[in-house]
Amino acid sequence: MGIAVSSWDGFMTRMKALAERKVTETQVEAFLNRVLAASGVVPTTDKALKALLEMYRTGQGADLPSAHGTAWGLVNAVTGYVDHQKRARSVDHRLDSAWFGPGAQLKQAAWDEAVKLVA
Repeated sequence: MGIAVSSWDGFMTRMKALAERKVTETQVEAFLNRVLAASGVVPTTDKALKALLEMYRTGQGADLPSAHGTAWGLVNAVTGYVDHQKRARSVDHRLDSAWFGPGAQLKQAAWDEAVKLVA
């Protein structure tokens, strides 16, 4: 139980730091390009980049103070894209990808890149 609590505390600390870390438009595009390249599963295409930028700017929760213009908003944009917009053959395939496959890798790449912004 103690391991779970300390793990949660660490996540909360990083999440708050990401929510406080403001990002510029230049940093947003650079971040998303790095995430797409680092995931190794999604080619860096204009279509993917445009979809991610749209999620970041106007996706669900993008207008919240903790997400708007922040590194936390970038993480949430990638998560929203993978979980709700990324092409998949079916809902089951999307879920499998988001939890265990290429979508999970994309979300992990976003988390890793975001943590670098507050390191």
